[in-house]
Amino acid sequence: MSNLSKQGFDFGNVNYINHQLYQNLKNDYEPCKGEISLSKDATPGIAFYLDNCIKGIISGGILRLKLKDTIPPYYLELVLNSIFVQLQIEKFAGGSVIKHWKPSEILNTYIPRLKIDKEISISDLVMKSHDARRHAKLLLEKAKRAVEIAIEENEDKAMEFLNDIVK
Repeated sequence: MSNLSKQGFDFGNVNYINHQLYQNLKNDYEPCKGEISLSKDATPGIAFYLDNCIKGIISGGILRLKLKDTIPPYYLELVLNSIFVQLQIEKFAGGSVIKHWKPSEILNTYIPRLKIDKEISISDLVMKSHDARRHAKLLLEKAKRAVEIAIEENEDKAMEFLNDIVK
């Protein structure tokens, strides 16, 4: 559950299962491209659209939403993460210690609809935001590596490393 955020899945802290168990569970619990992962337990209402498959098994506290063609996926992701849906969750989520948003309540969640061209425009902006975040993260990792090279070897080698990346 803690691996899902509005920015996607974090693989820094994962638990591994054996291959046989993975094979038994993957049809029901492996997130696929084109789905939205939506948390329903603990911190309900975290949504992320998957533009790639993930080789792994998600918690039972995360739903795999299959999309209809009538709503742009990144628009739906944004709406599910919005204050509009969060207020609905607060109203209906139960549980004294751990919040739980029932699938039956999720089915009755109101989703505001706009003209399709506006939804597509918003969806495109969300997709570009995700791409920019991934690119920034990659650049940060490369910058960290360049600093390591500068410390371990010298600044010229670090600059060579950075120049090779740009090419």
